[in-house]
Amino acid sequence: MRLLVASDLHGADRAPAELQLREREHRPDAIVLCGDITDRGKPRGFLKRLIGPLTAPVLAIPGNCDPTWVHPEIEEAGATLLHGRRLERGGETFVGFGGTGPHPFGGPFQVPEEEIAAQLRALLTEPGAIVVVHQPPRGVHDRVRWGFRVGSRPLAALVEWRPPKLLLSGHVHEARGVTRKGATLYVNPGPGKRGCAALVEVGPAGVEARLL
Repeated sequence: MRLLVASDLHGADRAPAELQLREREHRPDAIVLCGDITDRGKPRGFLKRLIGPLTAPVLAIPGNCDPTWVHPEIEEAGATLLHGRRLERGGETFVGFGGTGPHPFGGPFQVPEEEIAAQLRALLTEPGAIVVVHQPPRGVHDRVRWGFRVGSRPLAALVEWRPPKLLLSGHVHEARGVTRKGATLYVNPGPGKRGCAALVEVGPAGVEARLL
């Protein structure tokens, strides 16, 4: 299964055309959006312009900058909202939860980190799933430009308890990267508002990813 992954689009005018170009170039089996799709719900109509023209199935979670009233609009635009859900696609199990814990940068959709981890724990019934979150776990792709880490400790403990094969996150724009740690490949595609994305290949031989 080939996944085109994007995050932190923040309603950028350039994002719809760039995502469509990536889709035509790489022909993914699915597109995964890891949150902060809009800029606090703006601009109006952005979700339809972003998701409507895409031909591959789209799985999406909200970020801390996607208000709760935007969540149903994600599905209305044609995507499958993965937030708080477990889905089977292409022989793979996807589990997702959006938002972030309360933090200084704010945002209209913040959820206690313990609640995010508890919701995911109920969905992760076996190891080897594909986990889609906005806030990364503590210690991987979570260091901000000022040097400190903003990842979730409860999520890190959960991942250690039941390792996914792939964990997709966003939120920390400057922590773009691909990191293998134990049984899990971690991918932060970087800020889509600047044209960043990632391509992930999931197959019998394992999981590989590269930044675009």
